[in-house]
Amino acid sequence: MPNLRFRGVRTPTGNCRELVKFDDRDSPCYTGFNRVFAEAYRVAESRFQDPSQVAACVDELMATAQYDGLNHVGGVCFVDLPILRPQDEVIDTDTFIAEKQRILAANNAALASRVAATQAANNPQGRALPEHEGLRWRTRFVVASHAELQHHTAYRVGDFGFAYMRMRDPELPDGTLIQLIDIYHDGGETVEEGLVEGRDAAELMADLLALSAYAPADVIDVIGTSPTKWSVGQSIEVATFSVNSRNSPVRVLPQTFEGLRSAAKLEALHSVRIGLTAMSPAHSFAAFWNAAEQIAHKTAKANKWHRITKCKVCETEANAGLDLRRAFAKIYETARFGSELFDQHRQLRGKIQHGAASDRIKEQREIELQLGLVRAAATTAAVLDSGVQPQTADRMSVERWPVIVWTCNAKEGGTAQVTFSRAKIEFAAGGLPAAICGDEERGAFAGCSYQMLPNTLILPPFD
Repeated sequence: MPNLRFRGVRTPTGNCRELVKFDDRDSPCYTGFNRVFAEAYRVAESRFQDPSQVAACVDELMATAQYDGLNHVGGVCFVDLPILRPQDEVIDTDTFIAEKQRILAANNAALASRVAATQAANNPQGRALPEHEGLRWRTRFVVASHAELQHHTAYRVGDFGFAYMRMRDPELPDGTLIQLIDIYHDGGETVEEGLVEGRDAAELMADLLALSAYAPADVIDVIGTSPTKWSVGQSIEVATFSVNSRNSPVRVLPQTFEGLRSAAKLEALHSVRIGLTAMSPAHSFAAFWNAAEQIAHKTAKANKWHRITKCKVCETEANAGLDLRRAFAKIYETARFGSELFDQHRQLRGKIQHGAASDRIKEQREIELQLGLVRAAATTAAVLDSGVQPQTADRMSVERWPVIVWTCNAKEGGTAQVTFSRAKIEFAAGGLPAAICGDEERGAFAGCSYQMLPNTLILPPFD
């Protein structure tokens, strides 16, 4: 079992033990590797479809690939019965120990340097380009992702506006980065409407981060919306979601789950949970619609409801698939709603799915008004399909997006006077039919404290 020192990035073949390699991607051994490795995959994928054949081809190409990093030590390890490559070298124990200590020290130094550079670049008062600060609003939020953004550099976020990363926390053990981001945007006449658009812009930013890093991303906090800048003596309004709200817990007994049917559409239950949990009203609406659609498909199939079309020329009738409209009508009827509401929700779902709305603020308001109703229809369908009884029919609960507005006056010396202005607190309509629910009641409370000040990170920089 020899001690090996290898150059470049790829570890020796065989069972590696006590592997120690340079972690910093800026280390010399990584120079040129990403480009060569990516090109090897492109060539392999152009030749083969089967994943195992692609992987074998990549290994074959990389065995002879040349890149500048091969001129530099990449790491050391023990290997049982190694098949030595040109970049592998057998070393003695003393050399192995010395190289291991050198690499570990370099890794520690690189980590400390990276942390110091990040802390030096972090600045919550960072400014945007003048044309971006000329937009109406700045929404500040925190996102968790594996995408590392450059500090204080503009990133276009679709047609919303432009995003700037202001602060980044040290990397978590799983590689997740927590980053504070500002989005400069122009939609909405009032600060409340600006907050609604800013929340949607933050969600799109998380979508882009997830796609670009091919890894999870999530908005973990929307701090609030403010004008992009202000000056001494100026009064501005800022909006947050920081209203005190509480929906009381509901007691659930052990026998509650015993009614779960083996034939239940479990995907629909999952969609209902997503709808009840989603931070975005649009995402919540889409999830409830998916739940209803999943059960409608099952219902139409079980009842053999099909759409029949007739040829205009020969009048021959043909089966055009399941009659989901009939199944949806049954779902809405069971939830005590009319078929006209189904048509309205279907059109709204189309706007969400295909982005056809020309007025984003108006569409969001429509979604929020209809959300409680589609929630009741989908949940009723899931209850009857699964056999699990909700313990409460009461859905007059506080919505997840109550808004509070503060008035802020900039003073000399960099201070500000912050006072409560107003709050927008709405309760959800659309309770479940009492016949399918238990007897528990749900209490709901919402309010705001005049002494509860907003997070100071919401305040824009002084001009």
